[in-house]
Amino acid sequence: MQNIAQALHQMKKEVANGQVPRHGDESFHLAIAQACGNSVLIDTLARYWQARNGPLFQCLGEHFENSVSWGQAIAEHERVYQAIRERNSTVAKRAMQHHLKQAHKRYSASWRRPPNHPSGF
Repeated sequence: MQNIAQALHQMKKEVANGQVPRHGDESFHLAIAQACGNSVLIDTLARYWQARNGPLFQCLGEHFENSVSWGQAIAEHERVYQAIRERNSTVAKRAMQHHLKQAHKRYSASWRRPPNHPSGF
């Protein structure tokens, strides 16, 4: 559980420093997968982040990553973490599902923005 808390703190620190909190985000999701002991999920996430750190995703990130979207993601992560701290797996599962759906909405909505939309970072 400490790794999850540290990752959430890392995200907040990255944002406070004007950075896109990708490292903290990756650490947060991987810490949860590791806490679950789900090797398939760990491998899937590792491959996802490998692709996410590639040049194509870096370019795409400019279209949907901004201070508002990351603030929303951090708030969603906080709800997931709180449910885990409370050992409420049902609420944690719902909070993570909500987070993933919201992330998808944020990413897909950004495709309708003009190309010169300010990123906020």
